[in-house]
Amino acid sequence: MKRTVSAALALAVACVLGGAPAGSADDKKATTGEEAAKAARSNMQGLWQYESFEEEGKAATARSLRRKTIFFGGNSVMMKDAAELVQAGQFTLDPETPGAVDLKILVGPFRNITMLGIYELKGNTLRVCYDTAGRERPKEFKSTADSGLFVAVYKRAKAADEPDIAGVYDCQGTEMDGNKYTAKVEIRRVGDAYAVSWAKGGGLMAVGVGLRRGNVLSVSFTNKEMGGIAVYTVAKDRTMAGEWTEVGGIGLLRSELLAPKK
Repeated sequence: MKRTVSAALALAVACVLGGAPAGSADDKKATTGEEAAKAARSNMQGLWQYESFEEEGKAATARSLRRKTIFFGGNSVMMKDAAELVQAGQFTLDPETPGAVDLKILVGPFRNITMLGIYELKGNTLRVCYDTAGRERPKEFKSTADSGLFVAVYKRAKAADEPDIAGVYDCQGTEMDGNKYTAKVEIRRVGDAYAVSWAKGGGLMAVGVGLRRGNVLSVSFTNKEMGGIAVYTVAKDRTMAGEWTEVGGIGLLRSELLAPKK
């Protein structure tokens, strides 16, 4: 994975990873509101369980909420009932209005509607209130009959036994001619998938999307000149040993070792 990616591909990856193209010096001066929104977005990442849910003044039973979860990955959000996907969309925190959140539904009920909401994040508790029709942003965490509002309280889910693989890694690899290479690999969870990028010296080498099943991470990647697939085995210490090959090549495997960056 020595080649660099094209500018268009780099821009696409920046969007997937929640980044943005570089702008002017003024653009890079984050305001207090922007910093707060960025911190809140970061703290929302991961899996949450429903503690309570009330829509138009009617509260859901604890039993009906037992299997329901909500997951934030990047700017994506997914609501599930056990393994069944109920809704999915993208959320945006408004840096100019503290506690304001917009949720655009892309899959499920209210599809193509941007719900206007407010949120409160305290430790491992997240509280939200949305106008499901996107007419007006709620002013308080309250839902009454015929209001079109719902209020939900989520608790951060306990960490699973499997190690979280999101993060930055030092990569050491071997080409088929025996030459060694190094890179920085960044893995971010986006929905049920993972966005993966390889970089060196400030430039992107390759980008990909991965699926995880247990202790196996499979990544389809591409760069300016080729595409391919990499498969890694995830150890308990988050170290990943893998092999990769390119599409249309002669089928030879090369090795890579990813170690969490200290």
